[in-house]
Amino acid sequence: MSWDAVIIGASPEGLAASVTLAREGFKVLVVDEAATPGGAHAADEFHPGFTAPGLHHDLPLSPHLFDYLDLGSHGLEAAAPPAIRVGEVTHAGDLTSSEGPLSTHGAWLARPRKFLHSVATSAPPPIAAEASAWPALAKAFALRRLGAGTLNTLLRRGPLSLRDYLEELEVRGPAAASVALTGLAGSRLGPFDPITTPGLLFRAVTAASEAVGGGAGLVDSLVSAAEAAGVTLRTGVSVQRVRVGPLHADGVEIDGAMQETRTVFVAGAPEPLLARWLDPLAIPPELEQPLEGWRARGDIAIVQLALSAPLAVDGEPVARLRTATSLVQLERARDAVKYRGVSEAPPLDARQWSLSRPELAPEGHHVVTVHAHGVSLEATRSFSEEDRAALGERVVALLDDAAPGLAKSVLAQAVLTPADLEARGLQGGHLWHGEITLDQSWVMRPSRRLSQYSTPIPGLFLCSAATHPSPFALGGSGIEAAEAALE
Repeated sequence: MSWDAVIIGASPEGLAASVTLAREGFKVLVVDEAATPGGAHAADEFHPGFTAPGLHHDLPLSPHLFDYLDLGSHGLEAAAPPAIRVGEVTHAGDLTSSEGPLSTHGAWLARPRKFLHSVATSAPPPIAAEASAWPALAKAFALRRLGAGTLNTLLRRGPLSLRDYLEELEVRGPAAASVALTGLAGSRLGPFDPITTPGLLFRAVTAASEAVGGGAGLVDSLVSAAEAAGVTLRTGVSVQRVRVGPLHADGVEIDGAMQETRTVFVAGAPEPLLARWLDPLAIPPELEQPLEGWRARGDIAIVQLALSAPLAVDGEPVARLRTATSLVQLERARDAVKYRGVSEAPPLDARQWSLSRPELAPEGHHVVTVHAHGVSLEATRSFSEEDRAALGERVVALLDDAAPGLAKSVLAQAVLTPADLEARGLQGGHLWHGEITLDQSWVMRPSRRLSQYSTPIPGLFLCSAATHPSPFALGGSGIEAAEAALE
């Protein structure tokens, strides 16, 4: 069968690309090896009657999703992220809030927010020698229009460590630890490391709204939009290879049958593209070299909890709870990862999904997912079942310290280490398919040559979470890659 586009991976990025192309008249096929679409955002029934709505806690939406793809008419709802409880402090989930313990941070960020948001959520400008210089110049002009005072402050604070940045703004104690954890997610750096502030700034300006109901709700709306646009979706199938013809990538072998196509999009981890799907003789150095140097090493373990009572602090149910109350705790956890180990007291980030979506658990019961930071991929590759169980027990004990009585309400738990996530298809067990650091962001995600979604192989495009702006705007990479192909 012949298609205009074959998309490998039914992640939010792949589904967003399929809707964009189909609405322009393309005949689109989306395939995924998993039994259900969504990738790391798919619903997961980890215990009978208890379902986690995906693995991610932060779900910043691409600004194009509602307007360009009209997902509002397909059931997608957006809302402000819930407040976060950490120690004795509660702060807004919207990190640009100018009220509460983050008031100084939010008040300052209001000035460069529009510029930072445009950088975080739009396609990066091309910087190749043969490309037009105008997109890059437009960003430079927008930066200059911030005014001398704001510009100088931004250029000075940008290279700071999170410790120095938060100290300068007088954000201290538990609030500082919570904000720093947001900025460090996806990297192996600690709050004392230099140039860790940009990750916080980009996440802060894109976290004002999120998908209601977790990643599974976003996936459901994207699948509905794809079906309405005429996209063909096949799950539970295996991709054997991507065929490169004399002119362009022109075929994808799926379950032993070759599907003819004009374009191919890779919406999952980029690693299989080189390791499994392309003929080694068809891989140009411009594609192979940057992807071989790509760092994707997970350091977050996920514990899914089925509870008989809500996660509560002082008798009040909380939607989101974090346990690290100082920057030193975060730094020690990152030190363990740097030495390829597991932190003795991993900082926890817990979300109680069933408060907003009661149907995820039986009546009167609850679903909580916990991100345990400070658990290296390298250590968990040799984990036994006893090690996995011990990690789960440690997480429950630490969470019980922050929310007394939690341990007594645990009916069941499922532990997913970075090695388990790697086995599920996430490159390196990393939730974003690649570490989010300065040298792997914006025009360098995944490399200078590949940041425009096209590859040196004509007709082959990348649109996974390993491309910008996916870590900061879900679905954005798929839309941008599709528009690049249409151009």
